[in-house]
Amino acid sequence: MGNICGSSKRVVPKLMKASLGLRSGQTISSQSVFNQASLKPKVTDLPPINILEVSEDEIVKWDDPQKHLVQLLRSRNYRISKILTANGQQITAEILEGTKQLIFKRQLYDNFDMASNNISYLYNLNKLGLEGLIQFNTLTISIFEAQQFQIKTDKQVYALDRVIPQFTTLNDQIDQIKEIEQVLLVLECVSETLYQLHKNGFAYRFLRPQSIMVRDFKDKSKKYYLSNPSLQTNPTEQALINFIVVQQKDFYQYDIAMFGILFLYLLDPKLYTFEQLVQIRSKNYEWYQTLDKYKKALQNKYQEDTPQIIVQMIEDFNQYEKSDMMKMISVYEQIKSCRQKGLQTFFKNDSLGAYLQFHKNTRLDYVSPWLYFTKTNQIHIYNLLTNRFHYLKIYRKKESFSIHTDIIYNEVDDKFFFFARNSAPKDKPNENPYLLKVYDECHEKNMISYRREVELFKELKNIKIEDPQLLFVKDKDSETDSTLFIFNHLQVKDELKDMEEYTNSYKLQFSMEQVQNEISFDAKDDQQLLSAIGQDEMINKMVVKVQKGPRNYSVKKVAYHFYDPHNQTIYSIPNFSNIFQNGIRYGYYQLESDKKHFREGILRFACSSDVLFKQFCALNYLYRKVQFCVEVQHGVFLMQAANNIFILDFNFKCFYSLASLTQLQKHKENQINNPYLYLNAYETRNQPFELKCIDSGGRNWCFQEGYLHLVARKEIETVHCIYDIIPNQACLVLLNCISLHSNKDLLTLIPKSIIQIYSSNQKIIDSQKRKSTIKTIRQYNCIECLFQENNEAYFQAETEDKKRYYLHAVQVQSVSEISILFQYFDKKLQSDYLLTPVQYFACTEEKQYFMYYVNEEIISTMENDISRRRLKQDKFQPKELSLLIKILFRGMKDLDDNQLQHGNLTINSLCYTKKGLIKISGWYMTNRPKFESDVDDALKVIYGLVCLKHQSEIDKIDMNEEVWQGYDTLLDFVKQVRKLQNSNTFAQIFQLAMSTCKVLNAQKIDFNNFQSNSQSIMWVQYEKKKNNYIIVTPIQGMKEPRFQKINLVKHNGHPFKISKFCMFTFNFTNTIYFSGAQKEEIKSQLFYEVQFNSDLNQSIQVKRLPDIPYGVLAPTLLYCDNQIYSIGGYEMFENMHKNITDKVYVYQTKQRTWAMVAKLPITLYGSTALYSGEQKKIYVFGGVSNEIDLSPDRLIYLTYDVQLDKWEFNVDLSFKSPFPNSRFTKPMIDIVNGDNIFVSFQKADDQYLIQLFELTKGGISLKFQVKDQQKNKDAKMDFDKKSDLKRFLQDDLSMMIYRESLYVLDEDTHNLHIFRLRDIFHPQLDIVPCQIQEYAAPVRQQSTIEV
Repeated sequence: MGNICGSSKRVVPKLMKASLGLRSGQTISSQSVFNQASLKPKVTDLPPINILEVSEDEIVKWDDPQKHLVQLLRSRNYRISKILTANGQQITAEILEGTKQLIFKRQLYDNFDMASNNISYLYNLNKLGLEGLIQFNTLTISIFEAQQFQIKTDKQVYALDRVIPQFTTLNDQIDQIKEIEQVLLVLECVSETLYQLHKNGFAYRFLRPQSIMVRDFKDKSKKYYLSNPSLQTNPTEQALINFIVVQQKDFYQYDIAMFGILFLYLLDPKLYTFEQLVQIRSKNYEWYQTLDKYKKALQNKYQEDTPQIIVQMIEDFNQYEKSDMMKMISVYEQIKSCRQKGLQTFFKNDSLGAYLQFHKNTRLDYVSPWLYFTKTNQIHIYNLLTNRFHYLKIYRKKESFSIHTDIIYNEVDDKFFFFARNSAPKDKPNENPYLLKVYDECHEKNMISYRREVELFKELKNIKIEDPQLLFVKDKDSETDSTLFIFNHLQVKDELKDMEEYTNSYKLQFSMEQVQNEISFDAKDDQQLLSAIGQDEMINKMVVKVQKGPRNYSVKKVAYHFYDPHNQTIYSIPNFSNIFQNGIRYGYYQLESDKKHFREGILRFACSSDVLFKQFCALNYLYRKVQFCVEVQHGVFLMQAANNIFILDFNFKCFYSLASLTQLQKHKENQINNPYLYLNAYETRNQPFELKCIDSGGRNWCFQEGYLHLVARKEIETVHCIYDIIPNQACLVLLNCISLHSNKDLLTLIPKSIIQIYSSNQKIIDSQKRKSTIKTIRQYNCIECLFQENNEAYFQAETEDKKRYYLHAVQVQSVSEISILFQYFDKKLQSDYLLTPVQYFACTEEKQYFMYYVNEEIISTMENDISRRRLKQDKFQPKELSLLIKILFRGMKDLDDNQLQHGNLTINSLCYTKKGLIKISGWYMTNRPKFESDVDDALKVIYGLVCLKHQSEIDKIDMNEEVWQGYDTLLDFVKQVRKLQNSNTFAQIFQLAMSTCKVLNAQKIDFNNFQSNSQSIMWVQYEKKKNNYIIVTPIQGMKEPRFQKINLVKHNGHPFKISKFCMFTFNFTNTIYFSGAQKEEIKSQLFYEVQFNSDLNQSIQVKRLPDIPYGVLAPTLLYCDNQIYSIGGYEMFENMHKNITDKVYVYQTKQRTWAMVAKLPITLYGSTALYSGEQKKIYVFGGVSNEIDLSPDRLIYLTYDVQLDKWEFNVDLSFKSPFPNSRFTKPMIDIVNGDNIFVSFQKADDQYLIQLFELTKGGISLKFQVKDQQKNKDAKMDFDKKSDLKRFLQDDLSMMIYRESLYVLDEDTHNLHIFRLRDIFHPQLDIVPCQIQEYAAPVRQQSTIEV
């Protein structure tokens, strides 16, 4: 049976199969591009620049420009107000359209290609729709008619006419720009627009004060825009262009150079004119002298309040060498942050910025190198100096002991101290707290994991605690003496101060003292020994004394304490509201002061203006739960709290915010749109993954050598992260994320995108091919002609950098028709079904005009496909025709939504793109003669597809039923549409088309034959505080499903604890297989089976099978034909290092042996595997990889040929993935044997999404959306929450298909959901309660191997 691509699967032609193409089902072998060392890490670069040509030649000499414009604009209903400029290349005037003031510009060219190139540039620029760029109202090209002037060339002259809105220019208001705030506002608007232009491949080239437009608003605010480019440079600017620009991409640097000049000019317009600065810019020595003059001018103006950051910007934005210039994105970010943050980056550096500017890389000797945090019963420890890492596993009487309180490390004694619990138990409110200790002493050993026993350090009698914080303070005069402060958060009333409340504290003083040697009883009887040691001998011994500490009367809530060693002061920062308005109130206790208790102080927010201050105050910002507070320099600390970093300056009694005002205002919105970039209010750049234990117990942050250091967890590895802090851009940048298990930087192992892999591979493939060039059009070399007739042609073309495009060439009759096409194409239309040009331009060839539209590359057209099908008598299947009708009418809907018509819809308009998609081309051309409607054209296209006729063979539609036989309801659809098409009800026609597509899609589906491999569904209950069990529900042949509960027990009868890392599969009848969850120093992984019978509730011993022969954690398991496959997972190495693996092992259930088979094409973890007995193939969906980013919403899957022992990687960009793909959710998907139809299930709130699909191009693709009517709308589950402790409705074994029904066990409610799918338009949902109850049954006796 044929299909749209001409084969039975989504695979490209064989000659392209060696490459990873981005079309349906394209495959590569395991010897793929992923194994090639030539692939480089992701590198960001500027896009190709759009070329703009500027002529310096004088073309005309005007006799009377006023008269010329009057005659020209009279027919356009414009009146001339005044002439602004008139020279040999252009004329500019103010015009009136009624009472509306506009600007008219006419640019002249003596070369059509130059004129058409520039009109293409302006239209493509306009199509970006940038908010900060003035758009033109109209833009036309015409042949210039000689009236009232003298032409200075014998060539044909072409005129490019623009009408743009009139605004006041910055040059007109330059005297009003007096304050730095105003300068920064202008620069922010301009830099943002320039950045957006550069990002989209455009250089502006004409930046000057006259090209910046000003818009005044009613609230007296202003906004600044870039005008439409002038297309003409003056001699001074051209000299600078000649100095900077060698190749086209150098115009980006030219824009940055002109921006720096604009910055200087706005700072002081009287020092130099803009033209003078442009002239000086290319002179090295004189340029740096000029920069010094501007710096001195600022110092003279502001004296002691000199804006240091502005001085720094003068230097940053005006680097003389092209290679030293900043990128526009950095310029924009720096200006935006500087303007919005206030004082800290405005009139001077904040305390942190000043330190980083002058003392970066300075080592701080007083900073402790020990970083540590707790995780359940573990203490992870890292030394920043020695680069040594290990962790302690804490036990008490052979049972693991979890740490729930604050923990502190004493470097002198090499001990950790913590409390047994945070507060006294409710049933024993007077119980004394116990301070515990754990010895470390493991730093010089090579192991990474150690067991340690908890020891009682001291019972604190007659003391009550609540959420205590521990703080060690060293004695500055002694290396051995220190004090452990215990800051209590229990509120106490002072009877001597009118019952005023305070929080108390205690201090444990550690000191070495001379004490008398204690002689044992046996030694006293030994006179010889007694005389040898001396009865009165004194020895040194560590003595601990418990005393009351300072009281804090100012803290009424939870506070965070930290120590300043230079000032011998302990600070406390309590939770507080509206800190920008009220300031940060803090308590401080000086150790050497005669004051016994905390005193109160306040840090005020440093802000430059009242307006900005009021905006910060309006946030009503509350900070709580301080994550860390680290010292930067004497009296300056960084404090992370409330999703922000605050710079606390106790020297000047002020604080600053790292996050800008805008970031604080938009934090929630930013976090939703980009959760990794905005983990906090400020930006966290270059961190594409989640880190855990950031706010856990311990001290896992420090500031050293100008960088912020963090020790945390990434998945199951402990990592050392190094952040660069950029205050003037309000961001942290993750520089390194080093695994402390493998010493590898995990940032270098970020998965590559599919596009990256494809692009890299294409360069390899293309370099091996020789192409014959048909012709060259502009920068495009046409390498193949796909279609050609009288006035139209399709070409495959490529540029010098080997990027491929598709050129649609159309011959036009006149220059005026070119203008019409340009205007028509200036529609900002985005569609998945329309082939939308990315560029367009006009050319002359042999005195004929041609329009070229640059689209994504196509490989064929529908006309070619019909020719092939006619030879093979291979008609379209109903499901294939369903896809084509869907594309036709969805494309027409996108046009209709934008008030457009296609006007040229034919069979040849359907094109196969290189990405495996079918799209509609030609909609941007003018309507053909005798055009009636797009709906009528679409019906003719459908008729041609049914009959396999070319467009030229279709005169009218044959309504004979024999013609339409084999396509259910299609003829009725055509008849109904004919009745509706004249009533202007396209919405009704569209709905009718979508319903017809669904009927055609389901035409060959036989629901009676639906049966998944499984005859039961299975669900695993695992939680630390609950009993673990397995639920099995047989379905087939049952009127009502039974819910069978299986409790797993060890050989001794104790419950078997199931871990979240245990992976399961079963033989679809009565045997369950699952992997163990060992994680430490393993060379193999445990493997088990459980056999059960038909009893409703039972307890069964777990039987141990031969281990999986390598250290793997959480592999994907799949049972098929008496074999069990272990696919991917985490492979564990020495020192607890783990990595996602590509290994695959198979277990023979009869021989009880393991064997390794072919490796996966990529590393993989967390996937779902299915087996097709008919094809002898394994399909693997979902998961994560450290080689490729599998998260895109398009379908990516692996296939394994069991007989050939061969894997293939498949990418289908034409098909949206039917399940979310992340490490937190396994796809719920099953396969129906016999038909090889896949069924996926997904739930969100009270909506269920079920999808039936085939892995063939134009295959079945049915979607069912079902709403749970019984669902309590107030009780919604958050499936976007990233938690890997539970899997809600994401267990691939908890669903099965039997006949027309899909059965899913809801893991949240323990109800069985039965979806009846026979009625494709109205699927039904039945909910059956499981009624699972705890049941204790006798243990069945089995022959077991000890677990």
